[in-house]
Amino acid sequence: MKFNPVHAVSFSIFLVFLSSCKTGKDVYSWEYDVLYPAESDDFYYDDEEDYIIPVKENFQASATRHWDLLHTKLDIGFDMEVEYVLGKAELTLTPYFYSQSEVVLDAKGMDLHSIMVNDKEVFFNYDGQQVTILLEGEVSRGENITVVVEYTAKPSELEMNTASDAIEDDRGLYFINARGEDPNKPIQIWTQGEPESNSVWFPTIDKPNERCTQEIFVTVENRFVTLSNGLLINSKENGDGTRTDYWKQDLPHAPYLFMLSIGDYAVVKDTWRDIDVHYFVEHEYENNARGIFKNTPEMLSFFSDVLRYDFPWDKYHQVAVRDFVSGAMENTSAVIFGDFVQQTAREQLDGDFEDIVSHELFHHWFGDLVTCESWANIPLNESFATYGEVMWREHKYGADDADFKRLDDRLSYFNEAQSKQVDLIRYDHDLPGDMFDRHSYEKGGAILHMLRVEVGDEAFYTALNKYLVDNAYSDVEIHELRIAFEDVTGRDFMPFFNQWFFEAGHPIVEYTISHTYDEYGEPITDLTFTQYASADDSLLYDLSIPYAIYSESSDTYEMSTFHLGDHMDWVFLNGHNDILIDPRGELLVEWDQYTGYNASHIPMYINQMKNAPWAYARFKAFNKLYFNIYDDDSLNIFYAVGLKDAFHKNRLNALESMNESLGYATEFDVDLSNLFSSEVLELVQDLATSDSNYAVQVEALKVLVAVDANAHRDFFIKALSSPSIAVTAEAMMAMADIDLDKALPYAEKEQNTTNYTMLDAVGTIYAQSRDAQYQDYFENYVNGENGEYQTYYAMYYYSKLIAGLDFESVMRGLDFFEYYLNNANGEYVSNVALSGMDRVAAGLNERLAEGELIEWMPEVEMRIEAISNAYFGFEDFEELEEAE
Repeated sequence: MKFNPVHAVSFSIFLVFLSSCKTGKDVYSWEYDVLYPAESDDFYYDDEEDYIIPVKENFQASATRHWDLLHTKLDIGFDMEVEYVLGKAELTLTPYFYSQSEVVLDAKGMDLHSIMVNDKEVFFNYDGQQVTILLEGEVSRGENITVVVEYTAKPSELEMNTASDAIEDDRGLYFINARGEDPNKPIQIWTQGEPESNSVWFPTIDKPNERCTQEIFVTVENRFVTLSNGLLINSKENGDGTRTDYWKQDLPHAPYLFMLSIGDYAVVKDTWRDIDVHYFVEHEYENNARGIFKNTPEMLSFFSDVLRYDFPWDKYHQVAVRDFVSGAMENTSAVIFGDFVQQTAREQLDGDFEDIVSHELFHHWFGDLVTCESWANIPLNESFATYGEVMWREHKYGADDADFKRLDDRLSYFNEAQSKQVDLIRYDHDLPGDMFDRHSYEKGGAILHMLRVEVGDEAFYTALNKYLVDNAYSDVEIHELRIAFEDVTGRDFMPFFNQWFFEAGHPIVEYTISHTYDEYGEPITDLTFTQYASADDSLLYDLSIPYAIYSESSDTYEMSTFHLGDHMDWVFLNGHNDILIDPRGELLVEWDQYTGYNASHIPMYINQMKNAPWAYARFKAFNKLYFNIYDDDSLNIFYAVGLKDAFHKNRLNALESMNESLGYATEFDVDLSNLFSSEVLELVQDLATSDSNYAVQVEALKVLVAVDANAHRDFFIKALSSPSIAVTAEAMMAMADIDLDKALPYAEKEQNTTNYTMLDAVGTIYAQSRDAQYQDYFENYVNGENGEYQTYYAMYYYSKLIAGLDFESVMRGLDFFEYYLNNANGEYVSNVALSGMDRVAAGLNERLAEGELIEWMPEVEMRIEAISNAYFGFEDFEELEEAE
């Protein structure tokens, strides 16, 4: 499972530590903390001792396995008009150990027509969520039974309450434009089973510690393509315009990994070794499919080789679907992605979704082959998949790229940790979806990297191989991973796992580097560390802090390690040393940017920026200077060094810092044209036109715009012909500030785009024009064949345009907003329409404040009020006030 990275970005334009520490060395027991915390509202009273034992609330144990589900056979059809699943499920089960007299299946919101066990009808009780099937007699271990359920599933009518940030909805199966009423959206059906939603569309034991083989017969119209787990065995034409496809998977997997996807897809065929690798996309993206699912065959080889365990399934297909409720889902051998991954070749120049591709593929070992036994153990799935992204980056793009990916992951976790700090493995969550957070993903991935550093690559991958071999096609808990590492290395890893997997929070470390002299006058370096625990109830950490010392004789950095097990400790080193702390960002530590700095160390940090062999170390040195230096001359020195860095993200960081400085300077009316030296400005100009990375080019253009847009006109004109959408869009907006008439033809050329970055540029330019002719564009765009979120963008910029027009044009625009509010489909339509009308009013008020006479403003306000009141069902303002 991967979070959707698009919705938060695309909708953002509309949505308007001090930590205590423990210095003691108490032995920490995760079991005691989970089962018997210090505080609880519930207590157990021992009459004899009169002693109160606090009891942990809401302990989420793994599901008890009364039955072993061996095989599931489904025969599925659909009533598209009412969005029903017409199904027949045949389940083969055997008692897990004890004899059983009933079977309980998860079956949410279904009509159950009949249930038979071994060809005999049986009695059952159904509460809308689970069905309890009463057997004629006890079934003993070793005996199999066959349960056949004929049912109608109604996922579109079901109201569930287990959705989460990672999974926006939990209805299991989704009909997209089932009746073809929306001409701008394809007809599709797809499923999303994790965590326990597949039991909405077929009866099963919907728990992660269950697994079975499967067969699915699915009947669809001939025009549609189907995809499911396993292999397509055959297709049978039914003679009535429909076809039945037969999919079969002979290897067992968890019920939440069952999937179906149905739609009018283009299928692009690839192979890896002797298995099929297919890409299912909408037809307009057929030629871009290999770029969309970038490097999939190479990833299959890399992961198979590094794990020493070949890809364990019989095919690997990937499909992009509309309106997906998550980012992507690792259904066994058939991964579903949201349609945001569908990009043209030009869009892929500015960034792709390769991380998500690698994430879902790595799940096929960690999650599909070996599955967490309970949702409390979901980091065994998601932490590994997140670290799989890092492993792939390191293999394909080098250690520096992987180091920055891990930096991004740490920052994502630290951001969540500002408001939420919980154990990584936690049995006290409320709903399964609560576990799908930045702890289970990014924090867990960072911990796995520390484990790799702790044992070394050979031991790390040997232990992973043992974990996979020993637990293949089964369910696991976290201690099985620990045991694999102990068996391989001979070490006790309980302290490491207690500290990182069963403890909330993370260490916060400050350090100082002091160049001084001993009593004999010899130069020494005093390196002092102070640590705090970010979570109030956490113990101090046992840390091995890597650091590098620059050797003048060899002109290299030599690595060493400092052990920090207390609140504060230090080490004295001979000489005045150039020192890099954690030069690759190996530790899950929150470092204080303002500590470890001394003005006398500026030459040391400049030297690190120039000579450190690790890009992340150069990044840290730059930031150490940027956060602590305020005079322009010094800033220009290290800006020049940062802009020449060999790694593109360091050049980007330098440019982003410059733009931040420009923003601060603007607040104080500083002459921006003299803020940077001529050397620095020449470097920026060069990056704007010739850097190998388009994101760097874009940021350089932003600097040039802010410094003096008119003086850099030629740079913007050149950038207008860039193959990069991001570069072209930035140049268009720059030109609009200089000469709007020159920018408008470029906006008209790009106006049919569905790319968000270009939509920003086109919308901005048209809004700046204050030309009523562009009303047709926005209204046609919203009514045209464009995506839901693209129409939100268009409506946003339409409101900006309207606010600059005359009375008749404004009223026309408000009429369209009323039409949109009452007729458009989409999750955020009302927010977009209502906030858009508010934006129109705000823009008109700004014109009034600037001295413009707008006599018709009261009529506009009355019109906006009438539209809003009618939408909310109020006939007049007085009725609205009464309701409030």
